[in-house]
Amino acid sequence: MRRTGTLAQLLCLLSLSGCVAIPSPQPESGSPNPQVEPATAQRLAFPRPTSPTNMPSGCPAEAASPIADGQVVPVPDSTEPAPRVPFSDPVFGTCLVRVTDRTADLSPDDPSTGLKNEYSRVQSFNADGSLILVRSIEARWYVYDAATLQPLIEVPASVDPRWDPNDPAGLFFDDGTRLMRLDLAAGELRLVHDFAADFPDVELAAVWTRYEGSPSLDGRIWGLFVQDMD
Repeated sequence: MRRTGTLAQLLCLLSLSGCVAIPSPQPESGSPNPQVEPATAQRLAFPRPTSPTNMPSGCPAEAASPIADGQVVPVPDSTEPAPRVPFSDPVFGTCLVRVTDRTADLSPDDPSTGLKNEYSRVQSFNADGSLILVRSIEARWYVYDAATLQPLIEVPASVDPRWDPNDPAGLFFDDGTRLMRLDLAAGELRLVHDFAADFPDVELAAVWTRYEGSPSLDGRIWGLFVQDMD
């Protein structure tokens, strides 16, 4: 998988050396991103850059014969696989790889004992497949390089982080009554909309997807769940 301009720009942002600026990709025609409210940008300094290394390719063993007899197959006894090293499943022969390393990838103040994809209905990969979003057990969010599987940054997303369907550097998330957008390439956090003003007679507690939803495939429409203090 080739490294994208957006990812290269992100790595320039994280490093201490100078880089040539690379323009961020633009949304496809007819698929505009939600309008961002003006004068709400917050400049961010992302922690913990890593030096990408090449991930080993291929699996060490040949694929096993397919199992088609309908019998229950017990989980084999095995040790925890090494992170970022492909291996063959001993029963089905599928090539697998453990992406995360719970002992090395977490920020120093993250007490989590593991990392995972958030949920089966949530897209882990960004718009061009170059980045992966991973959740720690304590609900902290990390971005990985999809080509090397190396951790890049912890992002300050709170609830329901969702990739922009068009912009590989865009990440939306909910924060109380606000929909926020994080631009990984520019290192900026912006307010998309604060829904508190849309319900002036209600003391809102949250406007979110309740861990379930995502924007439409063109990024134009959200279905949101509104809760008051009760």
